Amino acid sequence: TLDAGGEYKIVLALTLTRDADGAAAGTLRNTSESGKELPVTTIALKNKSVEFAVKGLGATFSGTLNNAGTEITGTWSLAGTDLPLTFKRSTAAEKKP
Repeated sequence: TLDAGGEYKIVLALTLTRDADGAAAGTLRNTSESGKELPVTTIALKNKSVEFAVKGLGATFSGTLNNAGTEITGTWSLAGTDLPLTFKRSTAAEKKP
């Protein structure tokens, strides 16, 4: 959940995969607005560091993957504002059809 204070809370779902050629690919979706999925670009994965951009929003994210590989904790930057953001891996039971 991206918490900008007050009522401004947005739940984001991040999907990262690898293309057939092995390149990182991904999408970001605002779960409160169906059909609002944006491509994640400029994905950089090095050791436990994860960085990507969402050009459709003019936003970037820079974070660190935990040792268990279940969370990426970092900073979401949009329009000159930096906010803390943690992506947590969902379990099969939490995923919606």
